[in-house]
Amino acid sequence: LRIATSVVIVACPCALGLATPTAIMVGTGIGAQNGALIKNGDVIEKCKDIKGFVFDKTGTLTTGLMTVENFKYLNNESTIPSELMWYLVKLCEIRSEHPVGKTIVNYATKMLSQTGSSKLFNLMENDCNIIMGQGIHCKFTDDQTNEIYNISIGSGFDLFSENVQSEINKLADSQMSKGNNTSGYTIAYVSINDTLVGKFEIIDAIRDDSYATIQYLKSSGYEVYIVTGDNEFAANKIAVALDINIENVFSNVLPNGKCDVVTELQEKSSGGAIVFVGDGINDSPALVTSDIGIAISTGTEIAIDAADIVILADERQEQTSNSASLKRLIYALDIAQKTYSRIKLNLFWALSYNTFMVPIAMGVLVPWGITLPPMIAGLAMALSSVSVVLSSLQLKNWEPPIINSDINEYQTGSLFGKFRNKLTFWRSRNYLPLQDDLEMNVTRNM
Repeated sequence: LRIATSVVIVACPCALGLATPTAIMVGTGIGAQNGALIKNGDVIEKCKDIKGFVFDKTGTLTTGLMTVENFKYLNNESTIPSELMWYLVKLCEIRSEHPVGKTIVNYATKMLSQTGSSKLFNLMENDCNIIMGQGIHCKFTDDQTNEIYNISIGSGFDLFSENVQSEINKLADSQMSKGNNTSGYTIAYVSINDTLVGKFEIIDAIRDDSYATIQYLKSSGYEVYIVTGDNEFAANKIAVALDINIENVFSNVLPNGKCDVVTELQEKSSGGAIVFVGDGINDSPALVTSDIGIAISTGTEIAIDAADIVILADERQEQTSNSASLKRLIYALDIAQKTYSRIKLNLFWALSYNTFMVPIAMGVLVPWGITLPPMIAGLAMALSSVSVVLSSLQLKNWEPPIINSDINEYQTGSLFGKFRNKLTFWRSRNYLPLQDDLEMNVTRNM
C-alpha cells in the first residue's frame, strides 16, 4: 500500500501540466515588456516555421506621416472658384481615416488659409461613400444656389466615371512616354461634377528602422514581400530603398486582393507560415487570412483587433505613426521562438523526471533495500513542478537580438541585388502601371 501511494504521488502530472502555460505566461509577459503584445499561445507555435513576411507599405514600412509635394491642375477650363474647390476637397476627405486623406485635409486647410477669402459656403452633405483601397466620393448641395457638387478623390477604377477614367488613362500614357512619375509619388486625382480637376503628388518617408529590420529578416533566411494599393512606381521606390527584390512587390492591389496575395504565398510556402504586417482598415482581411497577423498599435482599431501580435508604441515618445518601432517585430519573433523551445525543454524534463522517478517509487530498488516513502515522494513531486517553473522563469533572462542600424553593414553581399533592383526600377519607366484588365484585383510587377 505504501509503494502504491508513493507511485500515485510521484506520478502526479503537475509538471507536464505546468510545462506549457508557465512558459507561455512568462514569454508573453517578456514580449509585452519589450513592446510586442502576443495575444495567444497558438501564435508561439506558428512562429517556429515562418517562410516569409508580407508588409503593407503606407504606415508600416513608411511613417504614414505623408505630405503633399505638389498639386497640379489638369483642367484650366474649370469654372469652380479655387476656394470652393479646396473647401469641397476638405469637406470630402475629412470623413476619411486613411493617411492620404488626412494629408489632403491638412493641405486643403493650408490652401484655404492662403486664399484669404472669408466667404462661407453652405453645403449640405447628401451622400458620402468610401471605396476601400480606391478613394472617396461625396455629394454636396449648396443651400443657397441648390447647385449639386459630386466630388471624387483617389485613384481607383471604380471611383470615377468612364470619361474621367479615360482622361486619367490618357494622362498616364503621356507621362509614361515622357518618363514622368519615376520619383515614386503617391497619386490622388480629384474630379468635380465629372470633370478631372487636378491631382495630388504625395510623398511618404521610410521609417528609421525599416531598412535594418528588413535586412535582418533577409539575413535570417526569410522572404520579404511588399503589398500595397499604391501605384507601381511608389511601391518600387520603397523596394529599391529597402533592398527588396522587385519581383516580390505587389502594387495596385485592392483590399480583397491582399488576401489573394497572402493565399497565393501560403500555397507556395509548402506548409510554412506567412506573416502579414499592416496597420490600416484595408489590411484587416489580410491580417486574418495570414498564418500570423502583426499590427502596428498606432494603426486602426480594427487592424489591432484582427492581429495575433501587436507592435506597441513607445510611451516615452509622441504617439505618432513613427513611435512604434518596427524592430519590435523581430523581438516578438525571437521571444516566440525562444518560448517554444522552452516549452519543449519543459516537457522533456517533466517526462524524463517522471520516467526516472516512477520506477523507483514502484519498488524497482527494493531488492537493494531502497524504497521511496510517501513523504519523500511528495517532495519529489513538488520538486518536479518547481523545476519546470524555474525553467520557464529562465526566459526572463532573454535579451533582444542585435539589429545593426548602420546601413553600410548590410551592403556586403547585396550589391548585386541592389544593382538589379535599381536597374529593374529604371527600366520599368517604359512599363505602363495601369492594368489592361480593369477587373484584375492583383498585379504582380515583374
